[in-house]
Amino acid sequence: MTGHEDWREIVIVLEREQSDVSGELLRRLVLPPEIELNGQSVDECVAEGLQRAQSLRRPTVITLINTQWIDAESAEALLRICTLLRYAAILVLMSGRPSARREVNRLSAFARNTPNGTYIRVDPFNSAQTRELLRQYLNTPLSTGAVGAVQQETSGYPLLVHEIGQHLATTLIGSRRLAVSLAAAKAGRAAQWMRRGFEDALAPLSEEALRVLRILAVSPVPLSQHQIAKILDSPADLSDVLESGLAAWDERLFGHKVRSELIGEAILELMCPNELVELHRELTGLGDEVQSLHHRLEIPRLLPGDEPIGVLALDRRRAATEALLRGDLESAFQQFLSVARMSPDAQAL
Repeated sequence: MTGHEDWREIVIVLEREQSDVSGELLRRLVLPPEIELNGQSVDECVAEGLQRAQSLRRPTVITLINTQWIDAESAEALLRICTLLRYAAILVLMSGRPSARREVNRLSAFARNTPNGTYIRVDPFNSAQTRELLRQYLNTPLSTGAVGAVQQETSGYPLLVHEIGQHLATTLIGSRRLAVSLAAAKAGRAAQWMRRGFEDALAPLSEEALRVLRILAVSPVPLSQHQIAKILDSPADLSDVLESGLAAWDERLFGHKVRSELIGEAILELMCPNELVELHRELTGLGDEVQSLHHRLEIPRLLPGDEPIGVLALDRRRAATEALLRGDLESAFQQFLSVARMSPDAQAL
């Protein structure tokens, strides 16, 4: 826009409810305010948009926020208009969260590769960005450990980081406890809103992509593509799963996992106990002995009486002893704690 001080800007913020209204964004974008939005077809709106674009006398910037909520018809129509106006004095800026909807991905890919468009993908924060946001709420130094704990518990989602910072800021310095603020954020309004958002993000996924996400949600550790394919009993195509933003590749542990605990919880809440038990059975034996034992313990918790508690308690106690021998005190404590919860008697302990 160099050399043009009088350029025009149009900003449209999309809401979740609008994704089900055919042509909603297109009508808001191309029709004058005085015209009713429900009386025009998509083709008529495309023609109107092209005519108005050709009569523009000054450059125009169109900003679309939350493009993950764009309706399918508007996405396709906007793609047609932008293709025909590739070299017009129009700049289309789009920003949105990852989506599994193909029309959204086509539009964002076009925006990234066209000379008069750009796309900003809104991803969770990294550790540096999490630290920067927390600094806006606190006037005390932040340790690397504290920032790491917030990053791990929130997976970098800005809304949750904001809630934690706000909770800490409104607590007296001498009374601040990070664990309390973390728990408050995960039980707060933002977390509940995000869970509903995650459930909406699951809707457009294929059944195979949903099954992959269920496997990752049930597994306590990241899984390789080979391991996922073994459970599916067929080659695993993870492109839709990763594009949805609900799963990610863990560089450190070299495997795929759900992006956050909140996503995992949202997925698990939509499954019945029998489905969960079946997945735990399939995952038993896929990893090492500790992981296998985890799945064996989850099965009787979901379906009491499925496996004798005494056998599980002995296996868990043996795993705790092995953890002690290799110096893994935290794992040993968790194993002994599980034994106490399963069979709180002197003989089991």
